[in-house]
Amino acid sequence: MVTRPDIEKMLYEWCQHMNAKGEVFTGEMLVRKWGRFESLVQMPEDERLNGTSWIASFRRTYGIQEICMHGEAGSVDVVHVEQEQERVKGVLGHFNKRDWWNFDETAFFYASCPDRGLSDRQMSGKKQSKKRITVLIGYSATGEKFQAMFIGKFLSTTEERHAYNISREV
Repeated sequence: MVTRPDIEKMLYEWCQHMNAKGEVFTGEMLVRKWGRFESLVQMPEDERLNGTSWIASFRRTYGIQEICMHGEAGSVDVVHVEQEQERVKGVLGHFNKRDWWNFDETAFFYASCPDRGLSDRQMSGKKQSKKRITVLIGYSATGEKFQAMFIGKFLSTTEERHAYNISREV
């Protein structure tokens, strides 16, 4: 479906440049970059490529696949985990089940970059933004729920504390 080999070559060179920098790209980025290259060569509007159906063919031609970038790898010592489980069972045996609580926190990283994208080779992960909304949740062994709690960060400036107080009053 690609009708302009010169633009296709420019796009592939851009893909290689992105990979050389350790960056991934998405299908949407390919479409936008293709449009910029069409503008650069002053292609008439009626000859421009519309839609996204060409992306599959382009990816196949140049061996570009969707990849999942892997960050820090870690392993778990299974024997140690089993030993710790037995130790915890012994400690908890001295308490009533209604006093057994399991708490966990979960977070939404609203400013993080995607961990998957398109590339012609495997890529290493990059450091992600730590900006997040964190919630603490908990349950007892008898099924009692702990009211969810939002965990914020320390407000360091007078302006931040003032803004927080105003929003709490509304």
